[in-house]
Amino acid sequence: MSRRSNRKRKSRVKNLKIYLLISGLCFFVALIVSFAIGKLPSFIDKTVSAQIQRGISDEMEKGGMDLDKMKKEFKRRGGRQ
Repeated sequence: MSRRSNRKRKSRVKNLKIYLLISGLCFFVALIVSFAIGKLPSFIDKTVSAQIQRGISDEMEKGGMDLDKMKKEFKRRGGRQ
């Protein structure tokens, strides 16, 4: 390996590390801002609720579920009432 290719490789690795560091910092700043604003927790809550509802509806389609079983399943999966 020549010196030039070794220098290029080192500079590429260095640039890659810098870009990854900058991307990571931007991600964490965006995460903190979204938690401060409060939109991310509501988004996560909506997503989890949708997954729970989808799972319950799949169970109902498979074997049929009465209301009591549905409530138990909803609580078991972490849903709120």
